[in-house]
Amino acid sequence: MKSTTRRGRRPVSGAPVRHPQHRARSAQRVREAYEQFRLAQEALGIVTWIWDPATERTQWYGDAAPLLGLPPGKFSGRFHDYLKRVHPDDSFRLGEVIGAVSGYLSQRVYAAPTFRRRPGSHSHQHP
Repeated sequence: MKSTTRRGRRPVSGAPVRHPQHRARSAQRVREAYEQFRLAQEALGIVTWIWDPATERTQWYGDAAPLLGLPPGKFSGRFHDYLKRVHPDDSFRLGEVIGAVSGYLSQRVYAAPTFRRRPGSHSHQHP
């Protein structure tokens, strides 16, 4: 005998079925939250990124170019190019952090390297 709900219908496995209006409202909330996030980053002059060392994929939120001393929109977004912009004095510490992240991905590790903008000028990245 097949199981049924109180109304005599067979239960549906998987995600709950949502009314299209609920999906539209949820999608709108996500868009609004992202826009608030984007405006806050812009107002603070910060950029955030997510790096997956297993796939070497980096996802950037905001334009990192000005923080890296490049013209707006001119940063490739590749993690390798990001590393080339790190000040030599911070390279060792950043290497330690990358090694820690690669070896122990579930642990949160913090680093705030200084970037080379142009000769003699440096910019510090804040959390």
